[in-house]
Amino acid sequence: MHVDLDDARAVCERAPSIGAPIAGTVADHVAVASFLNAVFQKPSPEEFASSVDDPFYDPADRILLKHGGTILAHAQLTWRSLHFGKSRWPLCRLNWLGVLPEYHEQGLAKTVMDEAELQLRQLRPAIVELGCKQSPTIQRPGWVAVGRYVFSQAGPRDVIARLSEEDYPSSTSLMPKKAKVTARVWRRFELPSLMRIYRDNVGGTHGPLQRTEAYWRWLLARRAYDQIYIAVEEKRGSGGKCQERIVGYAVTRNGQIVELLTEAGNHEAARQLLVHACRDAIESDFHVIRLHGPDTSPLHQVFIDAGGSFHAREPLRGETMLVWLPDIDRHIDRVGPELAARARAAGIPLPCKLGVEVGDLKQQLVVRSRKAHLSTGQLGRSYIHCDEGTWIRLLTGHDNAATAMAEGRLSASTSMAAELARVLWPALSVWRPLWDDLSA
Repeated sequence: MHVDLDDARAVCERAPSIGAPIAGTVADHVAVASFLNAVFQKPSPEEFASSVDDPFYDPADRILLKHGGTILAHAQLTWRSLHFGKSRWPLCRLNWLGVLPEYHEQGLAKTVMDEAELQLRQLRPAIVELGCKQSPTIQRPGWVAVGRYVFSQAGPRDVIARLSEEDYPSSTSLMPKKAKVTARVWRRFELPSLMRIYRDNVGGTHGPLQRTEAYWRWLLARRAYDQIYIAVEEKRGSGGKCQERIVGYAVTRNGQIVELLTEAGNHEAARQLLVHACRDAIESDFHVIRLHGPDTSPLHQVFIDAGGSFHAREPLRGETMLVWLPDIDRHIDRVGPELAARARAAGIPLPCKLGVEVGDLKQQLVVRSRKAHLSTGQLGRSYIHCDEGTWIRLLTGHDNAATAMAEGRLSASTSMAAELARVLWPALSVWRPLWDDLSA
């Protein structure tokens, strides 16, 4: 995501000749490309062309401020769907928010943000994301900074050396004797296998995007990667014929493994893919290789054991992720079934109630057998207190009650309230592959 919000707190009135925000059209594409290059010095013509081929793209999702035929300010709403436990949430990402330098003092970014929030309150996605390159660059009610990237890094030679040690976990002992796993470059007709492995890995997780076949084809066509490797398990059939099955894949870009997924428990596939990626990094003269993956991935330990480091939810390239919930009441409706499932798993009788005090706002959360809702005006005896930022991070899975209480950002009136909060908002591994965010 790319944002220029230096004038977010500007209070000057915009020039009378500048009209109200309007929706973009196909006819604006040339002017939009020129504007983006003037403000951000990107995207490239190829990247812009691929962005309008996005299967979910609609020119009307651009918000423009114009003077005559010149675009003065711009933002784009990009629509996706993300996995969150057993649910799928509609996600909107606010991209390419910027203003021409000569208009920085006229408050145009605020005008565009006001229009974007107005539209999003009407469309009511589950969550809105905004990437800012300088933090803090935006101070608007409800927008909260969260961690985004999870990665480990080490020297590629050190990783290969660690993988060659005998005590590295391997699934070969659990595989049939004639089974063999090798890695090679992916071929396009093997797309269904990549889709299957991705689908099997992200089901029930928190954060990865839903990828339709059309989205997969677009993601591959835009070439925001250097190489894709697949891990292939080879077996001898009854007639002695060799049969192949794809059991994992890795996507690399500029000395980074931006996505690595395998069938459950297939450590040998992960080993082969890591070795290939590390060899590529060495040949390309990268002295450090970086692995992006969920914080629960055991592969991070390989990099740590190889003398590397692990980084959880840190900004990259100075970019901070902000999230916003356009409709918290509806969000509670969406997460209600999961909240109820967590309570039942902990043996808490339903319905249960928990007061929630966010700043001066007093509410009560009621969790029933299959749903939940918020009511205002009462807390009850058992309640929690926190600031708005902590509350939104809890609701979006970027925070957990136990950590918030330990750090003093959340307090509970009773031990019962504290226990219920820990049950309803546990630590989640919220993560999304970097590949979806890369520029071509």
